[in-house]
Amino acid sequence: KTDKQVSSILQRRSINLMDPGQMGQVLETVLRDKPGIVLQRLSSLPVKPLRLSSDAETESDEKAESLPSALNAPVYSHGFEVVLLGEYADIYDYLRHLEGLSSSFFWDSLEYKVSSYPDSEVTLRVHTLSAVEGWIGG
Repeated sequence: KTDKQVSSILQRRSINLMDPGQMGQVLETVLRDKPGIVLQRLSSLPVKPLRLSSDAETESDEKAESLPSALNAPVYSHGFEVVLLGEYADIYDYLRHLEGLSSSFFWDSLEYKVSSYPDSEVTLRVHTLSAVEGWIGG
């Protein structure tokens, strides 16, 4: 398959994923409806190439060349880290709202610490995928 065909396949399969350039805006916009939460930090993480097949790493060069183009196509992980302060119920509502969005992203980790009851600090790491290496639209 040509690079153009592979890009088309990736675009169709990622139809429900959030555009990397919109992630920060969406994470902040959802906070506007949650007055009990304070955004401590919102930062983008380095863009990382995604390996589509762990087997490709162990294959010899000869075998790697015979892999389908889709496995060799560039796919990049665009990540964000969000640090929030608030009470459990407010944080829970925020996370449920994010989970219910029609455009989605992948959740990497969530760290929840009670700083001083009932206040807590949450560090959330999320990412989406794109065939474009650089940040799109932002």
